[in-house]
Amino acid sequence: MKFSVMILSVSGLILSSSVWAEVFRVPSEYPTIQEGVDAAWIGDTVMVADGTYTGDGNRDIDFKAKAITVSSENGPERCMIDCQGSAQEKHRGFYFHNREPNNAIVKGFTIQNGFYENGGGIYCKSSSPTISDCVFTDNTATSEGGGICLFDSRNSSISNCMFSENKAMDWGNLEGGGICLNFAYNTTISNCTLTGNTTEYGGGICADYCSGTTISNCTVTQNRSEFGGGIYLYTSKNSTIFNCTFTENHAKFGGGMDIHSSENLIISNCTFSGNIANYHGSGGIDVKYCSSKLSNCILWNDTPDEISYMESIPTTSYCIIQGGYPGIGIFDTDPLFLGGNPFDYHLAPDSPAIDAGTDNNAPAQDLDDTPRPQGGGVDMGAYEYHGWPSLSRTCVKMPAHMFIAGDPASCSVSVRNAGTSTLSGYPLFTILDVYGSYYFAPGFCDFDYFKWSFPPGLTELTVLPEFTWPENVGSATGIVWYAALVNPEMTELASEMGVFDFGWSE
Repeated sequence: MKFSVMILSVSGLILSSSVWAEVFRVPSEYPTIQEGVDAAWIGDTVMVADGTYTGDGNRDIDFKAKAITVSSENGPERCMIDCQGSAQEKHRGFYFHNREPNNAIVKGFTIQNGFYENGGGIYCKSSSPTISDCVFTDNTATSEGGGICLFDSRNSSISNCMFSENKAMDWGNLEGGGICLNFAYNTTISNCTLTGNTTEYGGGICADYCSGTTISNCTVTQNRSEFGGGIYLYTSKNSTIFNCTFTENHAKFGGGMDIHSSENLIISNCTFSGNIANYHGSGGIDVKYCSSKLSNCILWNDTPDEISYMESIPTTSYCIIQGGYPGIGIFDTDPLFLGGNPFDYHLAPDSPAIDAGTDNNAPAQDLDDTPRPQGGGVDMGAYEYHGWPSLSRTCVKMPAHMFIAGDPASCSVSVRNAGTSTLSGYPLFTILDVYGSYYFAPGFCDFDYFKWSFPPGLTELTVLPEFTWPENVGSATGIVWYAALVNPEMTELASEMGVFDFGWSE
C-alpha cells in the first residue's frame, strides 16, 4: 500500500512538471529578462517580446542552475540583446556557471556588443546549455571566444546560429573569434554560419583539449587568424567534421583549417576553396602531429597548397585535390563549381565530383539537407548534385568496405549514361586490383570486359552474385575495384571512372 502511494506521488510530480509548465512574458509581465528567469522554474519558458534589450537585467543573464527555456517570440531579427560592453565596463549576454544542463535553452536572440575576457556573447563554465537560432555579432573577448566560450562543458549544442564580426583579441592565448571550446566534451555545432570573425587561433572556431566534437553543415567563410583561419584544433580527440564549406578564410598557417597534435579526426564531404595561408603550410588544411582521415572532400584553389603536414600524413581517399595527393580515388581535376556572385560552391552538371565519392563515413544528407546519394554514388564536397548530370559515370558497389567470415557479400557495377542515345559496343571494364595484380570481370582473367548496351539512365550489372564471406582467408586492406566505359575503339574513356576499396579480416 505504501509502495503504491509512493508511485502515485512520483507520478504526480512528473505530471505536474509537464502539465503546469508556465510561460513568463517579458516585458509585459516582468520588466527584464533576468526577472523572468528568476521567477521561472524547471520546464518553464521565459518568452521575450520584440525589441532591443539593454541595461542591467537584460545582460549578464544568469540561469541559476535552472533547466528552463529563454526564447524570443519572433526570432533574432526582431529581438536584440545589446550588451553595451566595453573595456571599462564588461558585459555579455548570458553567463552559465551553475552546472546548467542540456535542457537549459537560449533561443532566438541577436546578441551584440558584448565585451569580456572569455565569452564576449555567452560564457559557459562547467555547464552544458543548448543554444539555437541566435545571431552573435560585434562581440569581443580579450582572451577566448568572441561569440561563445565553452569551458569544461559536456554535451552542449550550438545550432542554427550566425557568428559575424566577433573577435578574441588583446592579450594571452587568443582563441576562437566566433566559438571557443576549451576542455569541452561531446559538443555539437551544426547548421551555423561563421563569417568575418578574427583572433589568433581559430578565426571561426577553436577547439582546445576537447573530445568528441562534431561540426556539421556549417558555412565557414572570410574569417581571419594567425593559425587556422576557419578552424583550429589543438590536442583534441575523436572529432568529426562533415558537410561544411571553408572558403576565403585567411591565416598565416592553415587558411581553412589548422590541426595540431590531435587524434582520430574524420573530415568528410567538406569543400575547401579560396583559403589563403600567408607564411607557411597550406591554404586548405595544415596538419601537424595528427592522425586524420579525409574522404569525399574537395580542396581546390587554395593558396599556396591544398594540404601540408608535419610528422603525420593525413589519410585521404575519394577527394578532388588540386595538385594531386596520395590515396585511393584521388582526382586532380577542376570540380566545376557553379560560380556566380556571390560564389556558389554547388556542383555544375558536368562536375567530375558527381557520384565519385564513397559511402564510407558519408553523411545521409548534404549541406542543403538533400539526401545522399542522388545518383549511382555519393558526390564529393558539401553539396550533393540533384538533377541529371551531363557526364557519364560508372560506380562499383559492395555491401561493406570490410568483411569478416559469415558476412553477406556481393558486387555490382552501375553505369549512368548521361546522353540521349544508347551506347552500343562500348566495353565496360571492371577490374579488381589485388596489390598490383589485375583481374578483369566478368571472367576474372588477364583481359575481359562486359559486352553490353547502355540506354540513357542507370544500368546495373552483377559482377559477383551474393555469397557468404569465407573463413580462413587471412586479412587484407586496400583491395580496389575500378570500373569505366571505353569507346568502341578502346582508345579513350567514355565515362568517368568508378573506384571502390574494400578488405577483410579474420
